[in-house]
Parts: sequence; C-alpha cells; structure tokens
Amino acid sequence: ADGNRTVAARVAIADGQVEQLKSRIAELLEYNRVEAGRLVLDPQWNDLALLVTGTTTRLALQAEQNGLTLVNEVDSLLPECQFDSERIGQVLNNLIENAIKATPPGGTITLRSELYEDEVWIRVSDTGVGIPVEDQGKIFQRFYRAHDRSSSTGNHLGLGLAICQQIIAGHHGRLWVESEEGQGSCFTFALPFTHQEALVNQNDN
Repeated sequence: ADGNRTVAARVAIADGQVEQLKSRIAELLEYNRVEAGRLVLDPQWNDLALLVTGTTTRLALQAEQNGLTLVNEVDSLLPECQFDSERIGQVLNNLIENAIKATPPGGTITLRSELYEDEVWIRVSDTGVGIPVEDQGKIFQRFYRAHDRSSSTGNHLGLGLAICQQIIAGHHGRLWVESEEGQGSCFTFALPFTHQEALVNQNDN
C-alpha cells in the first residue's frame, strides 16, 4: 500500500510538472503573438464586476488548496465598460494566480474596485512576500522573473505580466504595482469607462 501511495505521489508530481511546462509554452507563444502585433481585441459592452465574480469563484478552490482566502470586495454596480472579456479575464486570472504563488499559507488575497474620474480601477492585493524596490521597475519587462527567496514557490513573475500590460494598454488603460518587501503587493489595472449621460447623448445623436 505504501508503495502504491509513493508511485501515485510521483505520478502526481510528474503531472504537475507537465502542466507547468505546458503553461510556460503557452505563455511564450502568447507573448510572441503580442510582440508580433497580433494581439486581437474584441471589445464589447461588458459587466466588469460579473467577470471579477466569475474569475474569483473559479480560483477560490485553488487559493483554498494553498491555505489562502480569496476575497471579492468589488462593487457589484460598476459602470459599464467596453472591453474584451476573454482578455481582461486573462489579466485577472494572471494577477490572482501570481498572488496565490507569492502568498504563504494563512494569507489573504483581496480584490477591490475604485472609481476615479473616467476610470474604473481593479486592485488585486495580497499579504505575500512582496517585491523588492529594485525589482518593481523591471517586472513588466519581457522575460524578467523575480526570485523570491522567502516564497516556497520560487519564481512567480514572468512573461504573464508583460502580456497583461500589453492587453491593458490595448484597452487604453494602465497597469501598475505597489509593493513592500515582506508586506505584500497590490497590482492595479485601470480601464476607461463612459458615463451614462454621455451614452444617452451618443444615442440621441
């Protein structure tokens, strides 16, 4: 029985490594498409709050398996935005998964929303290892990977953030990070939105 458990454990580890390799290959292919100018966006009027809810619900089990709590505090009545739901979902997924990898068991990952003039901000905060000041200006660069000595998962940044930045830029938005080593990180992306009165005026014309 012990032998069977050992074999099963090794198979599980191997499967996990294969999945990680597939993910890295897919990430590289995606980055190459972005760099070649083949990033195609299909912006539609979409409900950003609903997309956040769906993404956090899907990743809640992954967070729980890592001993973490994933909290969604995003306002359910955000203004309507025009965005590519698949691509912005990809950004959300990447930011949350990075936070999961960077946060030791017992930590919390929280999503919040804020409105500033003509932008809606989605903030992904964690209680993880944080990012050294000297790395913060580099993490969106191609192929840059920050190594966290205090993180059990090691490298948790890479091509994904460069891709996310290109996706957000393609939406005329912004993506940035605030972090303190040992105190966690907060990644924020801002998307432009149209006020309802402006929409009424457009429809009248």
